[in-house]
Amino acid sequence: MAKKKGIFARFIEGPERSENYARSTLPSNRWQLGWDIFKTNFTKLVLLNLLLVLFSVPLIVVFVLRSGSVNLEASRVPFSGFISYPFVPSLNGAAEFVQIRANLYSLIFLPVAALFLAFGLSGVMYILRNMVWTEGVFVGSDFWRGVKSNFWMMALTLVLYSVLIFCSVMSICFARYLAAVGEGNAVLMVIAEAVTYVVIALLTMMVMHMLTMTVTYKLKFFQLVRNAFILTISLIPTNIFFIAFAGVGVLLYMLSPMLGGMLLLIIGITGGLLVWTDYSHWIYDRFINEKVPGAKRNRGIYEKPGKDALGEELAAIGEQNFDTVYLNKRPVKPITDYDVEIMELPQSYGRDDLRRLEESKEAMRRDSDQYVEDVLSGKIKQEDLSAFKPTGDGENAEGETDDAAGEPSDKDKK
Repeated sequence: MAKKKGIFARFIEGPERSENYARSTLPSNRWQLGWDIFKTNFTKLVLLNLLLVLFSVPLIVVFVLRSGSVNLEASRVPFSGFISYPFVPSLNGAAEFVQIRANLYSLIFLPVAALFLAFGLSGVMYILRNMVWTEGVFVGSDFWRGVKSNFWMMALTLVLYSVLIFCSVMSICFARYLAAVGEGNAVLMVIAEAVTYVVIALLTMMVMHMLTMTVTYKLKFFQLVRNAFILTISLIPTNIFFIAFAGVGVLLYMLSPMLGGMLLLIIGITGGLLVWTDYSHWIYDRFINEKVPGAKRNRGIYEKPGKDALGEELAAIGEQNFDTVYLNKRPVKPITDYDVEIMELPQSYGRDDLRRLEESKEAMRRDSDQYVEDVLSGKIKQEDLSAFKPTGDGENAEGETDDAAGEPSDKDKK
């Protein structure tokens, strides 16, 4: 039994762990994985958040420019100023026209801001993917590696998204203006506005899926769009929930600009992207990775004792015997020196020697697989292999001791 740590040892080295610490404390689902990443990589997440804020400066400038344009255009329209008799102008649609002009003069720069944002997102999303895969992360080198491998696809995605957002916002403004001045059917204009909002929501979900798929899979752009559309339409309820969960900082900013702004500045952006990345990999494990050759499933997730394929048997035996129990389920061919041999390389060897070595290894693999198939099919019975059981000290292969084997021969004595 291990000696219990003192109070100072626990303070310096951390709390005591059980002998099963390495396995029992690891995350076993996506919720635990996300929380574990948030705790252990908080400093890196803050640094990544500051990087994203830096690359979001052009986007912030666009919205500041829009706010200034609204104020400037509104100052030119006599909403409540004194107007002398008998001139009484009609102000129907004046507010909507101000919105049209302000959005036109400011949001036209959205694609440029999207390029800068794509530069930051391509590196940050790559690092978040590695965190979810529980791989080692170096912020500087991994950021530039992500930029080099994902920038152009990320830029194309965000520029196209910014153009579609600009067109959608302008269509909403024109629908409101036509309804205000009486040039169009008010009911149809309201329906058109509602449909545009739905389109914006679907586009946003698609872009979020495209961001995570860009850094996870090597896909062409149209394959990326198609897969994102399928995941968006088929998982609308969960998409809405996790977008709302990831956008807690934005929702808090709407309620309290000061508190929400501080949260977004410190951790809100990368925290939300971490939530979405973790959720996206749950989707990939469930619907995609089974069909992708060579793709690994459940990266960063570890099965708890008794929760795997061995079921109650493993739980009863205990975690410490897991590897032995699991290996014993698969028949292992006894070691012999005459069935299959691996070629030994000469001191000076060439390509032909390496090829023959690989062929001998492959032959041994095929022989071992064939043995497993024969045992499982019943051609070879485990009882027939008693001669190959490992012997103890002082025993030979037949179970007899050296003393019982008789006196050594004259040749042996010599």
